[in-house]
Amino acid sequence: MPNYCDIILTLRSDSKIDLERFYKENYLDENQPLSFHKQVPVIDDINCDNVWGTKCDPLYVEVEDNIHTEQPNIIYFFQTQWSPPMLWLEEILNRTPNMTIEIEYSEQGCDFWGKKVYTNNSCIFSEEKSLGEYNWNRIDKTIIDNILCKFKSLSDDNDTLNEIIEELSLHTNYSDNIQFYLKEYINLGYNSTFTPLEI
Repeated sequence: MPNYCDIILTLRSDSKIDLERFYKENYLDENQPLSFHKQVPVIDDINCDNVWGTKCDPLYVEVEDNIHTEQPNIIYFFQTQWSPPMLWLEEILNRTPNMTIEIEYSEQGCDFWGKKVYTNNSCIFSEEKSLGEYNWNRIDKTIIDNILCKFKSLSDDNDTLNEIIEELSLHTNYSDNIQFYLKEYINLGYNSTFTPLEI
């Protein structure tokens, strides 16, 4: 069974016509509003990995259409198998010179996160790190302190860590792959004087 990579693909342009053209040229049908095949087809028995950088067309695609707003953009939310479609994106960049394209991707099983921004076919921002590190940097530590204060005796065994993370997941989207960082936080001495709050 493959691991699934979560993708957020954002396209921005001052030209609403360019955004509409991109949407139409990559639209397959209502069930597949974004298809890699449309502009970068896989011919015969060529491996999709070698053409798109991932194993299949986008899965579970959702589209946020903000074309007719003050800051025109389209945002696609979807999944791919194992890796982000970076080879497909390289081909798309050559066809969209007047757009700013941002891709953010993460994959829990292989523990990676990344974000790249392109303008005029050039990469102007690139960052990659483990998903665990990304989430740990983003998470509000007061939420963690509040949960930890509820434990009369606190240990760093896996059962306890999983219990803490399970509760964290109810209050934040940044709880995946943080076991190592949470264990270190406990062992280094979290804010044990924190006064529990209602969350």
